[in-house]
This record gives sequence, C-alpha cells and structure tokens, in this order.
Amino acid sequence: MLRHPIEERMSNHVDVVIAGAGPTGLFLGCILAENGVAFRIIDKLSAPRRISKATGIMPRTLEIFQGAGLAERFIAAGNKIRDLAVYGSKGKLLGLSFDRLDSPYPFPLGLEQFRTEELLTDRLRELGVKIEREKELTSFEQDDEKVWATLAGADGSSETVECSYLVGCDGAHSTVRHTLRLPFDGSEDPQHYLVAYLSIDWEIPSSEMFEFGSAKGTIFGIPLPEGRWAVAGEYDRSQWHHGEDDEPDLEEVEKLFDQRSPVPATLSNPLWLSYFRVNHRQVSQYQVGRVFLAGDAAHVHSPVGGQGMNTGLQDACNLGWKLASVLLGRSRPELLASYHAERHPVGRSVVHLTSFLQAELNLRAKIAMGLRDELSQLVGHSTYVKNLASRHLGELSYHYRHSPAVSEWTTGTRASHQRARKGEFAECPEFAAGPHAGDRAPDGVLLSRNESGKVELGTLYELLRCGIHTLMVFEGTHAPEGGEDSIHRLTDAVARVQMQFPQLLQSVVIRSHHREENEKVPGNQARLVYDDEGILHHRYGGRSECLYLIRPDGYVAYRSEPADADRLIEYLDDVGFIPVGGLPAG
Repeated sequence: MLRHPIEERMSNHVDVVIAGAGPTGLFLGCILAENGVAFRIIDKLSAPRRISKATGIMPRTLEIFQGAGLAERFIAAGNKIRDLAVYGSKGKLLGLSFDRLDSPYPFPLGLEQFRTEELLTDRLRELGVKIEREKELTSFEQDDEKVWATLAGADGSSETVECSYLVGCDGAHSTVRHTLRLPFDGSEDPQHYLVAYLSIDWEIPSSEMFEFGSAKGTIFGIPLPEGRWAVAGEYDRSQWHHGEDDEPDLEEVEKLFDQRSPVPATLSNPLWLSYFRVNHRQVSQYQVGRVFLAGDAAHVHSPVGGQGMNTGLQDACNLGWKLASVLLGRSRPELLASYHAERHPVGRSVVHLTSFLQAELNLRAKIAMGLRDELSQLVGHSTYVKNLASRHLGELSYHYRHSPAVSEWTTGTRASHQRARKGEFAECPEFAAGPHAGDRAPDGVLLSRNESGKVELGTLYELLRCGIHTLMVFEGTHAPEGGEDSIHRLTDAVARVQMQFPQLLQSVVIRSHHREENEKVPGNQARLVYDDEGILHHRYGGRSECLYLIRPDGYVAYRSEPADADRLIEYLDDVGFIPVGGLPAG
C-alpha cells in the first residue's frame, strides 16, 4: 500500500476511534472493551453535562444491557414504570400496562441521561478505559484499508490517529456526518417546547408515564427516582417576553400545569429547566467506507415516547459486536454492511412514530381533539391493541427479517423470510410460527444441573453474552422416549460447528424432559439444559428437532428444521464468519 500523505504525522494506532462520549458512544465503548478491542473514545466537553435530554430506558435496552452485565446496576439506579396513561379534560382516556410484556424486564426505567452516562462511564473505568475529554475530532480521511482521524485538544495540541474504523457518535451537529457530506433529511417543528426536572406533589403514581391533553396544549412526563419528574410541553415563549438565551422559571411551568393538568399539582425543587426545539431527521447512510454513524448523529426526533436514546444505544449494540467480530478475526468485513441494512429501517420507523405522536399531541382544533379522545377510548377497550402499543413503545417489535445477515432453512431449501411466508414451511407449521430469522429471540426458563447434580433454574437471556453467539439445539417435544441416539446425533452436530468456529459461539442442547441424574452431553461440547414444561420449545416451534443461532444482541441469526450442521456452517461462511485457520467452511 502507498504511504498515506498524513501518515508522517501519526502518533499512534488503534482499531476504532469513537467520536462522542454520550450514551451511544459510551455503550459502544463498553461492548468493544468487553471484547478486548483497542479503541479511543473522545469528547470535546471537559465533563458530562448535568442535564437530561433523555429520561427513559426501555425494556429492549435493558435486555441488551443484560448481555453486557449492566442491567442490574441500571435497575438499581432507576425508577420502574409500570403504566402509561393518557388524560383528557374529563379524566383518563387510556391506560397501557407494561406488566404483560414478554420480556425479563417488563417495565421501562425512569432515569436521567446524565445518570445513564455515569453508569456507562463507571463500567468503562472498570474495564480500564479512560475517556479523553477536551479532545475534538476536527477532520479525517480514509482509504480502503485505514482511517486517519485528526484530533485537537483544548490546549491547542493536534494529533493524527490511524485506526481501522471511525464511529461518529457526536450528536445532531455531527462533525463526522458533515465531513462525509451526508444529507440530514427531515424538518424542524416550528413550535417551542419547555422541559423541566422537578418534584411534584399530586395523585399521579410514581410508576406511571403520562400525557395530558387540553385545548391549551399538552404535557407529557416520566417519573424519575427520588420523587422527581421530567415533564415537557409545547410553549409560546413570546408571551413571557424572554430574550433568546433566557431559560424558563418555575412560574412558567406552574402556569402550564394550571392550564393543562386534569389533577391538582404542587411543583417544587426545580433541578433543571430549559427550552428546546424538535427536529425529525435521519441521515441517508449509516456507513461510508470505514466510517459509521450512530445515535443522534444518524437520527433525531421528538422525545415523545422516550425512543431516541434507546434507539442510539441499540445502534451501538448492533454495530459493536460486528466491529468486534471483524477486528478479532472472527468474520470478514462484509458483515459490517448489515449495520445500515438493519438499523436504518429501525431509525426511519422511530422517526415516523415520534412524528405521528408529536402531531397528535399538537392538535388544537376542537373536532380533531374530540376525535383523538374518542380514538384513545376505543383503543383502551382493546387488549390486543394495548399490548401491541406497549410492545412497540418498549421497542420489542423491531426486527431484521430483511437483513442480508440472517437466514433460515427447512427440508432442503434455504429460505429468506419473504419466501418462507409463501409456504416453504407448510409441512412444519409449528416451526413456521416460531421466531423467524431476524426476529428478537424470546426468553424462557431453563433447568440445568450443577456439579453436585442439583437442578438450578436460569433463563435463556442469562446465557447471552456480549460478543458471543448462542447456538440452541432443540431435541423436540415429540422426540421418542429415551432418545439417546437422537441426543448423540445432535451433540455431534454441535461439536462439528464448534470445531470450526470455537471462538464464535457457545452451545446448549435443550431437552424437553429430565433424563438420568448423571446424564452428560457426549464430548462435553455443549451445555445440557431442560425445558421441563415445554414452554421454550413451544415459543420456538420446536415440536421436532431444530436449531436456532442467537446473535449477541439477542436476535435470531439463523434457524433450521431439522438441526443440520452442514447448513449452519454454510450460512456462517456465506455471511462472512471465518472458521479456524481461515480455511473454507464445509
């Protein structure tokens, strides 16, 4: 390779440079550090801001936090939210409960963004990573093999870092996005909004998100720890004769509540008050060569529904395990193309959803408001619609079925999701009803034996680990009694896959019932677990033997019925995973 013109100014080399130490950049750093990837994370601020632009951690985000060992510390710090209620001028119109969500975490958390950043920073510190503050990305260049990023310090210093990949997590005004000259298509809401973090003495429970709608405007809010609330609503600044740089005061927030709250409220102890504007925008490409965009650098939208920061954190999870896999030599670089293919449609859906919700909140015409209230009441009578809405708000509904990095196979035919829906699974309807390739993997309780032979309880999600795929081989609920020949064949198949991809995956063989006390998996290639009540077999369509490969982010990468090792190895090779020694798979 020809020497790059700025290579003479090189001071160091790392695998990845992360520009921006907000929630997205911090979580991406946690994933890379967990996998042993060398990286630098920089931020132009001298310290994190003690303000909160985001306040909710959704169930799907808690699920990916579990794989990184972070879920419990977030739950300990946050406030569990059980319900969402919509109020009109005549009282409650709609109530949604999160309790029935099919998740180990059937609740969002109320937690200020700065606390999220503190927890992620603490984890990075535990992993030996230091955030480089007062350091800003000013420019970069790239070719087919490297990126050269120029960093400027507050003291006037400058250095150029050679890296394999650059990730822009640098917010809505992203230097990375501007340097790539990518359009940030969308629009700005002409309305001003007021946001406040304060204490409220009232009858609304601290486990309930709320939306108040009235002819004077709306207020929506999230309960936080220690009795605090984050509340926001559209507001006409001109009536207060403020200057452009002035901030609101408690009197203004009290006026909003007097006009719009259906219940009496006493406000106090304002921690932070500010105005903000809402943009609905998304970048056209999440990847250009060796440079990626994530979080607010890729998409911005209304805070209604608490979707924004969570979408960025899930961007980081999706990109993080793929970068680690490539940089550790476990897969070829083409795997990285699936990041845009998977996350751009999700970002688009979130922008559309929040735009719709924001427009609904901004209704003022009497007839339109009446129709909104009637629709809310109708929705409130449909359990199906309420469950669907709570799943969507909890971010459990998004999938990657159309990703180039997922696949499924049955009875001799490799099938994409589109073709599978047209009948290729007709002979195995139970398997067809299971989660498709690209779907979020359902959780379930499993039994296993410890060294003393005693049975321990655990869940599938407790097996998922950052950076490691999980291969689940189901024996099938209709497996013949005894079935030792079947188990030997299945574990032999597991052994063949693990022999070629030992660092890529961990394996479990799931039996539908307990067998002998001293039963072990032949060759010790996989962990043997039991699904005594058959619930997990049912959720995965495991009437007959089948296998599922679950990605580190908890989505189904591949599935097949029957459990065919050759087909799985073929899939891994097609997607870009590298077998031991780099030899062709098969």
